[in-house]
Amino acid sequence: MASAGPSNRKRHRHPGSADEDSHRKRAMTKQRECSCKSYNLYMLGVVGGGTKRSPTVTNDFQRYDFEAKKWSQARSFMDGPKRTRFAVATRDDAIWVLGGVVEKPGTSGGVQIRYEKSVSTYNRYLGHWKPRSAMKNTRADFCAVVLQGVLYAIGGEGTDRGAEHELITRNSVEVYAGGGTWHLIPRMLYSRSSFASCVGGGRIYVAGGAADGDYKGSIEYYSTARDQWTYVAARLPDAFPTSFGLAFVNEKLAVVNGGEISVISTDMTAADSPKSEISVASSQPPFYDAFALDGELYMVGRTAKNSMVLWKCRPPDNTWEELPPPLSPSDSNVMRIALIKIRACGNED
Repeated sequence: MASAGPSNRKRHRHPGSADEDSHRKRAMTKQRECSCKSYNLYMLGVVGGGTKRSPTVTNDFQRYDFEAKKWSQARSFMDGPKRTRFAVATRDDAIWVLGGVVEKPGTSGGVQIRYEKSVSTYNRYLGHWKPRSAMKNTRADFCAVVLQGVLYAIGGEGTDRGAEHELITRNSVEVYAGGGTWHLIPRMLYSRSSFASCVGGGRIYVAGGAADGDYKGSIEYYSTARDQWTYVAARLPDAFPTSFGLAFVNEKLAVVNGGEISVISTDMTAADSPKSEISVASSQPPFYDAFALDGELYMVGRTAKNSMVLWKCRPPDNTWEELPPPLSPSDSNVMRIALIKIRACGNED
């Protein structure tokens, strides 16, 4: 499908109630007047116990203040059935939760899995959730990112007509730039689910994942200027897991996989391989998610006792700092989390 590129699309804000508009205007005015440059990290939907296909889900919703170095419980998570395997991003100063799966009892005593295409946003000033326009396709184990103010829902797996139909691993990509409508843009070169994605240098990078039981070690990126996906010559290591972190830091891709952190140059040739430019001490826990902020690499992991941890690394000099741990239960066996960073300004929750 040809596209003029999402960066050229006009953005439109849905009109809200008069009361909500008044609150929003006061909040935005306060934000413009504030010179605060700290960020908040939100963590949603921690899963404790079970397996990927049959997890025990909690609607946990907590916030980390980078300036105060303190975690707190945010206001309640979305109403309705608990979900997992969703994606999360931030756009227009709001938290967007997209897709995922909801489990409910089946008619014969089993469990029925419903794949979602619904979308909800959290207004951190008003402290409530709001349903938004649904995506065109159901998606789970996918990625959502924002580039140049446009929200992208990328890949994943889903069904075309509900839980009773065949599961599909998608390479489709849809975008939301406002106006209440999602639009399809050019597809990825590979179908992927359970992969990693990040934004950097004006591009969207995706790496790894699986499709039909096969591991995908390839890396590709989307350029809004060209409106197409392009391979990165370098590949992930063989037998790479489908649960890892990807971040763009200092003009390179950092791949976080358990006790290893590899750095990939986006202009590497096929003969090159990822390099371990960041050292991880044996005493540090395995990391499985990552994001970059102001040239520093933040990683989430878990200890031998399954307690969640948050660490920070400064890549140039390879210095580490352990940050206060999240408020999650210490008995979690499987933890699926969503990390988002929002510029903080004033009291939020």
